[in-house]
Amino acid sequence: MAPFGVIDDRYELLEIVGSGGMGVVHRARDRVLDRIVAVKVIRQELVDEQFVRRFEREAAILARVRSPYIVVVFDYGSSDGRFYLVTDFHADGDLAGWLERNGPMPPALAVPVAAAVAEALADAHAHGVIHRDVKPGNVLLWRRGEELRPVLADFGIATSDDTALTVTGGVPGSPPFMAPERHLGRAATEATDIYALGCLLYNLLAGRPPYDGTSFQAANAHINDPVPTLPAGVERADGLDAIIGRCMAKAPEDRYPRATDVAEALRAWVDAGTPAPAPSAPTTVTGPPPPPPPPPSAPSGRRRALPVLAAVVAAVLVLGGGGWWLLGRDEPSSAGPARSGTTPSTTPPTTPPTTPPTTPPTSPAVPVVDLVAVDGPCRFVRTVEGRDVEVPCGWFDVHLDGLEAGASVTVELRLAVDGEYAADVARTRRKVAGDGTVEIGQHEATSEYDGLCPSGTCAGGFPVADRATEARVTVRDEEGERILEEEYRLAKLRDPAGG
Repeated sequence: MAPFGVIDDRYELLEIVGSGGMGVVHRARDRVLDRIVAVKVIRQELVDEQFVRRFEREAAILARVRSPYIVVVFDYGSSDGRFYLVTDFHADGDLAGWLERNGPMPPALAVPVAAAVAEALADAHAHGVIHRDVKPGNVLLWRRGEELRPVLADFGIATSDDTALTVTGGVPGSPPFMAPERHLGRAATEATDIYALGCLLYNLLAGRPPYDGTSFQAANAHINDPVPTLPAGVERADGLDAIIGRCMAKAPEDRYPRATDVAEALRAWVDAGTPAPAPSAPTTVTGPPPPPPPPPSAPSGRRRALPVLAAVVAAVLVLGGGGWWLLGRDEPSSAGPARSGTTPSTTPPTTPPTTPPTTPPTSPAVPVVDLVAVDGPCRFVRTVEGRDVEVPCGWFDVHLDGLEAGASVTVELRLAVDGEYAADVARTRRKVAGDGTVEIGQHEATSEYDGLCPSGTCAGGFPVADRATEARVTVRDEEGERILEEEYRLAKLRDPAGG
C-alpha cells in the first residue's frame, strides 16, 4: 500500500481512520520499529504561536501519563510545518461502535467498563490532566486474545492545571456529555470529567445519552432538567441511578470528589450482588456477554483493585512514550542516607494469591519491603536527535510483607542518578494477599514493549536504567498515607560482592 505521505521520515501514513476538530488520525507504520501506530496530524488552520506552545506542553504532559486504561503516547513533534502526535493503534473499535452493534450493555459488563474509565481519569488527574471529552467514541477497545479491554483515548483537547493556555474559540467537548458549567463557558475541572463519566455510564446502560435533542436542547437539559433515571428492566437500577445521579449533580461540589471515588462506588455495587470478573483477568468487553459466572467463594476486601496486568503498569510508567524518565528530570533528594538492599535472586517471584484464605496466617507486626535485582535480558531503544540509542537496563522486583491482608496499597518506585532523584514516579496498585504479602515480579511483555523482553517474558517487575544509582520504594495505603519507605544503592543490589 502506497502511503499518503511520510511524517518526519519515519511514519508512513497508510490510511485515514478518523477525524475531528483538532486533526486527522491515520493508521501508520513506524519505519524504525516496524510497527503499526496511530498518527494524529493537527489541522493547519489551528496552528499559530499560541497553539504551538500549548501543543508542545500538552504533548509532553500526555507522554508522562501512564495507566493501563489510557492510550500510550509514543512520540510527538513537527515535520514540514505539520504537527503530529503518535500513539498506540487500536484496531478493535470503540464503545460507540459496540453500542451500535449490540445495543445497551448489561450492568454486569457496563459497570466494570465504567470503573476502568474512572481509573483512567484518576491516573490522568494525578498528573493535572483534564480530559474534557469523555464519551463512548473516545473509549477504544484493545483486543487481548479473546478479550477486549477499554482504553481511554483522544486527549487532544486535554490541558494541564499548570498552564493558562486554552483552546481558541468555543468550548471544546461533546454537548451530550458536557457538564452544566461547561455549557455556560466555565473552565474544565476534574468535576466536569466525573460528570461526563456519569453520562457515559448512563449511555452504556440505556443505549443513548441522558439527554436527547439538538446541541441547544441538550445544553438546556444539562443545565435545567433533573438527572434521568435508567429505563425499566435495568438490573438493580436503584443503586446505579444513585451513582449516576451523584456523578451528574448540577453543582460540581455535589459530585464525587475524585474519580477514584466513582470507581470505589462502582466496585461496591458489584460487591453488593453482581458477580465480578476474576481478579486475575483484565476488565473486558467481549460482545454480547455470556451469563455471569457464579459468585466468588470468599468476600472481597473493603476495596478490590480493578483487575489489571499490574506489572505492565510498572513498565509503562517507568518507560514513557515521550522519552525515558530516568535520563531527564531532576529533583533534590530529601531522604536520609541510602541503605543496602538484599541479595539478588534469579528466581522469578510467584504470583500472589488472588483470594485471601479464610483464616490468614499471622504476618510480621512491622511491614517490610525489599527491592531485588533479577537476572534477565532488558533492552530499551530511545530516539535522541533523530538517532536510535540503546539504553542498558535491568529488572528489579519488589517484595512486601507484614501488610493487612485484603488491603489495597500503592507501591511507588523513584530512581536517582548520582543522588539526584527524578521527578517522575512509577506507581502500581496492588491488593495484599492473605498472608500479608505483595509480589511485583515477572510478567508477560505487551506488544508495544516486547522490545524490552527479547524472549517475550519480562524477567522482573520494574525495568531500570543502568545509569540509575539509587532507588526509593514507598508504600501508601488507600488514603495515600505513607506506610513505609526505604532507599537502596542499586550497585549493591546488582553486585553484592563488588557494590
